[in-house]
Amino acid sequence: MPASRSPLESRRHHAKLRYTKFLKRRRTIIRKADQLHKDCQVRVYVYMELNGKSWVYDTMLGDASFPPSKIDQVRLYPIPQVFTPKDLPSTKQSEPCASAEDYQED
Repeated sequence: MPASRSPLESRRHHAKLRYTKFLKRRRTIIRKADQLHKDCQVRVYVYMELNGKSWVYDTMLGDASFPPSKIDQVRLYPIPQVFTPKDLPSTKQSEPCASAEDYQED
């Protein structure tokens, strides 16, 4: 049986697992966005931010009108459907991928 980890080692281990989960899910979201763009000819913009770092996938890079700003979105007709996590079907709650604490040195 392996020796038990200290609380600090355990916290670091869980932080590493959560960050690895984030990296995999980020890659999956970008791949799915790209598939949606290619298969359905839709314009896609994905923005992710974690602890001050951000990642963007944009099928219309260089098009200043895409994505539309929030002000421009309210002027569109029909009005865009806006989704939040509450709009999605309830699924098993998983552990968060990462938090600010995961990146702080002790």
